[in-house]
Amino acid sequence: LTASALPSFGSAITLDLVNSTGVAGALAVIGMGFNQLSTPALGGTILVDPVALPSFLMSASGGSTPLQIPSATTFCGLEVFAQGLVVDASAPHGFALSAGLRLKIGS
Repeated sequence: LTASALPSFGSAITLDLVNSTGVAGALAVIGMGFNQLSTPALGGTILVDPVALPSFLMSASGGSTPLQIPSATTFCGLEVFAQGLVVDASAPHGFALSAGLRLKIGS
């Protein structure tokens, strides 16, 4: 999981996820939240306590979801954590989990 750019005020970025299955149409979910976790689950480790769970179908190479960064400077320094999940029959428990991503607004 990567971000297309640094989360600067008022910007629109994307969170980009590689398709672990290599098959078009795989379901992906990106969990986003304000708290980190380290909870073993689904054959991996859940790294974020999600407050938003955008989902999408991936192309064979991957997919992305948009993230609008607020323009208000009161959000300066706010950290947003994210992790991707792909439904993948060949992965443990049928799910592949990405590495975590930490975004600091205004950086």
